Amino acid sequence: MADIYGTNGNDFLNGTSGDDNIFGLGGDDTLYGYEGQDTLLGGAGNDLLEGGYGNDVLNGGTGSDILRDIGGSDMYIFGVGSGIDTVQDWGWDVADVDTVVVGQGVTPSMLLVTQDWATNPGGLTLRLAHTNDQLVIQGFNSMEQIQFVDGTVWDAAAIQARMQQVQTGTAGTDYLSGGFQGDYLQGLGGDDHLWGNDGHDTLMGGTGNDMLQGGQGNDVLNGGSGNDQLQDMAGSDTYIFDMGSGIDTVQDWGGDVTDVDTVMVGPGVTPSTLFVTQDWATNPGGLTLRLAQSDDQLQIQGFNSIERIQFADGTVWDQAAIQARLQQSLTGTEGDDYLWGSAESNYMQGLGGNDSLSGNDGDDVLLGGAGNDYLDGGLGNDVYDGGAGNDGMYDFGGSDTYRWGGGSGQDTVSDTDFSMPGVLDTVEVQGATPNDVTVTRDWGVSPNAITLRLNATGDTLTIQDWFNPHGQIEEIRFADGTVWDQAAVLARLETTLTGTEGDDAFLYGSELADTIHGLGGNDSLNGQAGDDVLDGGAGADQMFGGSGDDTFIVDNAADVVTEFTGDGNDQVYTSVSFSLTGDADIETMILTGTASIDATGSSTNNTVIGNSGNNTLDGGLGSDLLQGGEGHDVYVVDNVGDSVAENLNEGIDRVQSSVTYSLGANIEHLTLIGSAAINGTGNELDNLLAGNSAANILTGGAGNDTYIVGAGDVVVEGLNEGMDLVQSDASFVLSDHVEDLTLTGTGAINGTGNSLNNVLLGNVAANVLDGAAGADSLTGGQGDDTYVVDNVGDTVTEAANEGFDTVQSNITYTLGTNVENLTLSGSSAINGTGNSLDNVLTGNSAANVLTGGAGNDTYVIGVGDSVVEAAGGGTDTVHSALTYTLGANVENLTLTGSSAINGTGNSLSNVLAGNSAANVLTGGAGNDTYVVGAGDSVVESNNNGTDTVQSSVTWTLGSNLENLTLVGSAAINGTGNSLNNVLTGNSANNVLNASGGADTLRGGLGNDAINGGSGSDTYLFGRGEGQDLVQDSGGSADRVAYDAGINPLDLVISRQANDLRLSIHGSTDYVTVQNWYTSSSNRTETIQAGNGQVLLSTQVDQLIQAMASFSQQTGLTWDQAIDQQPQQVQNILAANWQ
Repeated sequence: MADIYGTNGNDFLNGTSGDDNIFGLGGDDTLYGYEGQDTLLGGAGNDLLEGGYGNDVLNGGTGSDILRDIGGSDMYIFGVGSGIDTVQDWGWDVADVDTVVVGQGVTPSMLLVTQDWATNPGGLTLRLAHTNDQLVIQGFNSMEQIQFVDGTVWDAAAIQARMQQVQTGTAGTDYLSGGFQGDYLQGLGGDDHLWGNDGHDTLMGGTGNDMLQGGQGNDVLNGGSGNDQLQDMAGSDTYIFDMGSGIDTVQDWGGDVTDVDTVMVGPGVTPSTLFVTQDWATNPGGLTLRLAQSDDQLQIQGFNSIERIQFADGTVWDQAAIQARLQQSLTGTEGDDYLWGSAESNYMQGLGGNDSLSGNDGDDVLLGGAGNDYLDGGLGNDVYDGGAGNDGMYDFGGSDTYRWGGGSGQDTVSDTDFSMPGVLDTVEVQGATPNDVTVTRDWGVSPNAITLRLNATGDTLTIQDWFNPHGQIEEIRFADGTVWDQAAVLARLETTLTGTEGDDAFLYGSELADTIHGLGGNDSLNGQAGDDVLDGGAGADQMFGGSGDDTFIVDNAADVVTEFTGDGNDQVYTSVSFSLTGDADIETMILTGTASIDATGSSTNNTVIGNSGNNTLDGGLGSDLLQGGEGHDVYVVDNVGDSVAENLNEGIDRVQSSVTYSLGANIEHLTLIGSAAINGTGNELDNLLAGNSAANILTGGAGNDTYIVGAGDVVVEGLNEGMDLVQSDASFVLSDHVEDLTLTGTGAINGTGNSLNNVLLGNVAANVLDGAAGADSLTGGQGDDTYVVDNVGDTVTEAANEGFDTVQSNITYTLGTNVENLTLSGSSAINGTGNSLDNVLTGNSAANVLTGGAGNDTYVIGVGDSVVEAAGGGTDTVHSALTYTLGANVENLTLTGSSAINGTGNSLSNVLAGNSAANVLTGGAGNDTYVVGAGDSVVESNNNGTDTVQSSVTWTLGSNLENLTLVGSAAINGTGNSLNNVLTGNSANNVLNASGGADTLRGGLGNDAINGGSGSDTYLFGRGEGQDLVQDSGGSADRVAYDAGINPLDLVISRQANDLRLSIHGSTDYVTVQNWYTSSSNRTETIQAGNGQVLLSTQVDQLIQAMASFSQQTGLTWDQAIDQQPQQVQNILAANWQ
């Protein structure tokens, strides 16, 4: 026999033709046994085990494994920790007997045989009742038997007989319906509706207010928590009732006299704590089961519909026993009530207010509720519970029971039996052990009474005349079963010493167990030896315990407790936030009351216990035990020896730890503090795990966990462990089995999903959200976000006015609302569609169809791409790196790259822009604009609109082109053609040459030379446009035209040799008309001011002479005259300008 071992990595191991033992160890391994009788052990990881021929044993170990065999009588090992394994047994020999061997820790009652056609059609699934492990067997008849370690064997018939159709709800409201066979229906959370129908069904409501209907068969109905409706029609049914069940209602409509319907009471309830009551006002004809220790009720409609009540201790009440215990219910109001019972047994509830309850005869239950109540049971064996408030309980005969515990207030009992024989009166102490109760006798106040005091809460029960035989309570019983008789009480009596309302300097106890009350003032208390109780009262008190197990009552944050090492097992009860001094050897500190207060331990090992408020518990140095209560508590952990205890359903609690820590049971949140690289681990609840400023490893559990992470943090989550969320203020990639990611903070960070269906949320900055594999939901924020889409199930959500966003998709995609841009990725021939916004649609390397929408869209295309644009769909632009002709309804084309490619427009008014190479741009019927550079050529047909060339190089208009605009800042030139051109310069010094048409020329900024040619031309000029030279050689209607705001008063006209200069007053700008005085053909026929006034060329010299005469008369230059005598200047101008 060969032994073959793998490694902790991913191994591929082959057996021999003989018998083999193959061990995969760690990693995702593949094991082949081949021939022989082989034993294959996968170990950790997700393994594939194939036995081959022979009688093989396959054990996948942990992880999700595939166990496969093709022949022989094979054994498949399954148990706790196996994970979710799949069996594929393809052997068809009828003589083969294939067996599932169930491991240690699993009994037949814990193994469920289920069938789910949706997930494993034709097969069966074995589930464990107490774990999430499963064995998925493909093919129902492929497994002949199931064998347990206790020797039990199920054959095929037994397997079939146990087959249940399992249905499991969700955390929300579910509707689950069983079939004709036995079903196991689990509602989980929410208000669920469960119908068992036929068969022997088990219905588990879970949390929420559920409706359970068993139907036919002998059914078990357990509503769980919440107020549930439990209904059944036939069969011997069982209804589960326990503490925490809520207020449930049973409606059992079965009429078969042979049926035996049972209420099964949970382990927390004994016969003495279950009351059978009848209230015709609320449940006529029925009965109501009530618990002494909680508000839970089971309302049974129809008195005779339940045949028996069964307790966990084996006690069974039949209908006669139920009838014998029936009590009539009387209920008060929230005000002050007076309730008077009958001579029969009564169940009386005072509720709120200061109530007076009188039971009279019969065995009565008197529940005072809130308020200061008076309870008088009269004769009979009565049960008293004063509830909250300071209550008085009085009885005159019978064996009576007085219930008292935390929150009861300051109660008093007066029980007078006059030595009646057989009487046994009892005090039942709720929720406390003997160590929690102190017994005192105060000689100065009531010498014949004893007082029971709860150390943790301060509640008291004073038993009047206890030292008189007729007033004594015979027994004091505790929840742990301890019973104090008279001797036990006497042995525990303590001496009481009381100070004054002033400052008591020295209150010393004795060598016995003392109770010392300081009362008011700043007191000094010293217990000396013995187990003492020290209560300083009001004021800042000094309390010294001495030897013995001492108890300190603290009610002032300035109180000081002193206890030395070896001085006993000591406790502090505090109703205020309190910190022990550095080395105080106090073993236990307990917070009292309901206020949200805090506690800090000392340098020794402390136990710190919270109250029902929201507490912060810090044990200080040492290995401490921190135990919270019902509130939302915070535990500060700073030592690997610290431990935290929290009960179920006691608030949302958080551990703040400066050391590596794993959450214990019932604690929801973990926050790592400090700056050390430590780690945190959650539990099965919905945890919130937050890292500190270092690199942390955060490991969740079975719940829906939230991780708050930063740079360097690692999240570890197992398979099928809830719906989990990472909140990160740094770029983050989701690890396996984590569903959702939310980016936080204001940094431009990115988020990446995994193979699951992820939900990714961005922050206010520009994020890249990539869901990776799976159908993901991607939601950005206010920044310019990028969404990576790779699955048809991916969804992108973007709100209005939240940046300019881009989808990068490797599948055909249509932009959703409020997303501007789409970029196709990959190399597949996919398509992209825009929306109503101004989109940028970019293709990939394949042939794409890009379809725009109503906005002004931009298409970035390549080889084989086509653009689809509807009429009226905005002003659109194609960016192309190859020769391209615009399709219908697309206005503009921009050539990109550096290749010598060409662009062609359509019938619209196009803007055609070349790239850095030599391009041929061909327009169409519209008014086209050509953006050109060096080497470009423009092709325009006759009568195809009014077209414009925008050039960054010296350019001459070709045929059929009307306008030329020089762009950029280089000193370049422009030349027109025979058409009526508009020539415009740039910001540099340009030369503009028109030809034979009626041209319009503007030099723009810079000192330009402008030649209008032979037509009737217009030269435009404005402020700041430099010193231009106009060369006019023909035409009969040439003019220099000034921009608005330049009026005749702003112009200074002068002769400069043979030229005419037109200067703008107050600036260096002017126009020089060259050779004005050489020939009339060189003159412009008019000069037009910005206000529309015209100066004819024939009036120029007349105006110049008038200006010279005025200057001679006044001694002012014309510029000075404009500033100093504008009205006289206006008179001269008016005589010449028209």
